[in-house]
Amino acid sequence: MAETSMRIMLVVNEFPPQKFAGTAMATQGLALALAERGHEVHVVVTTSYDGAVDGFVQPGVHVSWLKDRPFKGVGIPWRLWLVLRTARQWRPGVMQGQAVSCGLLVSLAGKWLGIPTITYAQGMDVFSSTWMQGKSEISWACSCSTKVLAVTRNLALRLAQVAGMQDVGVLGHGFVPRENRVSRENIRSGLDCALQTPVAVHVGRMDENDKDKGQDILLDAWAKVLQTMPDARLWLVGDGSWRAELEEKAAHLNILHAVLFLGFRPPEAVADYMNAADLFVLPSRFEPYGLVLLEAMYHRLPLVAAEVGGVPEVVAPEGDVWLCPAENPDAMASAIVSGLQQSSYPSEANRAWAVQFTWPEHVGRFESMYKAMVS
Repeated sequence: MAETSMRIMLVVNEFPPQKFAGTAMATQGLALALAERGHEVHVVVTTSYDGAVDGFVQPGVHVSWLKDRPFKGVGIPWRLWLVLRTARQWRPGVMQGQAVSCGLLVSLAGKWLGIPTITYAQGMDVFSSTWMQGKSEISWACSCSTKVLAVTRNLALRLAQVAGMQDVGVLGHGFVPRENRVSRENIRSGLDCALQTPVAVHVGRMDENDKDKGQDILLDAWAKVLQTMPDARLWLVGDGSWRAELEEKAAHLNILHAVLFLGFRPPEAVADYMNAADLFVLPSRFEPYGLVLLEAMYHRLPLVAAEVGGVPEVVAPEGDVWLCPAENPDAMASAIVSGLQQSSYPSEANRAWAVQFTWPEHVGRFESMYKAMVS
């Protein structure tokens, strides 16, 4: 329990149950962890959602959603008005934008209301920015904020290149530790998979407009894995507009018998599938952070991942980890075979590394920062 309760406002573009992506999940976890420590948290979501209901999602955590714009062409002013109105009514001690775009909103509102602010860069909005965005939106957000954070050193260096921002703190995401509810034996039995069968699992959205998760690369690699380990099985957890095309690709590669598309699963169920697998694979073309890697390591899974973005900073430095070049099915297949054949599951080294990023352990780092800002 915190000695002194604070009011903390988090501004984010996506939030569960609208999205279960990395930043959305990290924001939810941070809000709930802060509330557990006795603080009051107000989450402001700057996108609309048909099923959205404003209110408390847990004692100490209130969520407000953006309402539909009154007319086109007022997107940024409409979001700024939501943030400014909420901050004026609620009077937080500190405001944090969970992306550079959100950081711009909180920094402007904070300037007007005299509230300290944090721009917390997540990755894609910086790495995919144009030259003009770097010199305008990103630079303005960073220069107007009281403090600027990035989730990795890799991203902090990119901010220096894009916006000329040198004084950037580095603080990674945490995650909610979820214990398995269904035994390894029962999960495998339900999927008609023997206990001795080597199983790799991947978790990620399947979006045809954003193929950065690289499931197509993984399918190409898996066809090569089966040449060495014909009994191995691949579980793909996730759904989206790209799924049908991926299933067609698996059929074309003649590996559909060894690949199971499990569809969307809630976070609690994802933990069960991780617990029942032998290896986690992340074939991303780009990955600003890789929160799912921490979740997999928490479940003692060895890892195979493409060496991109913030991945090298997230994985256990002395753990059971195989990194390989991005978009290289041959290298990924070789790493997967090594990971499965060396039988390093369960990996206690990976578990020990991940535990320090569970929210009960990690939230104190955010809390200390907030206290220093409001003192």
